[in-house]
Amino acid sequence: MNRFSGARIICRGLACAAEHGEHERSESSLEGKKILLLEAGNKKVMDKVPDAYSTRVRSISPGSATLLSGVGAWNHIMNMRCKPYQKMQFNALITFDKENLQDEMAYIVENDIIVAALTKQLENLSDQVKVQYKTKVVMYTWPKSHQVAESIPWVQVTLELFYFMNVVNVIAGGGDTYGQVELRPISSDHIPFLYSQQRTMLRGRDSFQQDP
Repeated sequence: MNRFSGARIICRGLACAAEHGEHERSESSLEGKKILLLEAGNKKVMDKVPDAYSTRVRSISPGSATLLSGVGAWNHIMNMRCKPYQKMQFNALITFDKENLQDEMAYIVENDIIVAALTKQLENLSDQVKVQYKTKVVMYTWPKSHQVAESIPWVQVTLELFYFMNVVNVIAGGGDTYGQVELRPISSDHIPFLYSQQRTMLRGRDSFQQDP
């Protein structure tokens, strides 16, 4: 299983792209792998677009719009809310625009809209992608650069859970022992450390807090 820590725009997009790429390519280093996203915050569901506009926005270039379209999220954004623009002018009279102002120069999209669109797309991939909320990574312990006796040749990951649950069974897909999960690296030309099941300890902190 491959795990992405921090499930906001970048990691959500990466998970969508990884899963989408698996269907687009005949051979993929992620083929047959499941993806776990760790999100420290609560799950937020946008049932409807809020009337008030958020001041946290992003300017999405045509290239980024193509990327979001490729992972299946752009249609969700267009169905919610975004504003294309053809010209940008600063007070110093510096102007950027497209020829004849016919094509969109870029799109202004609220940050929450992008997150909601990627979340909707991840829900369509629920069989392959799992988002674990109220959980974050607090420490990575990397293997030593040289072999020593009884050393662990894999990355050890320490998680902080904000509520009690058997997270190992979620991560390992049915691990036998609570508190342990085995991860091993998979080959990839682009991402050097992706892990599946093989010998790495995962420990939650002792101070678990259970939701009321």
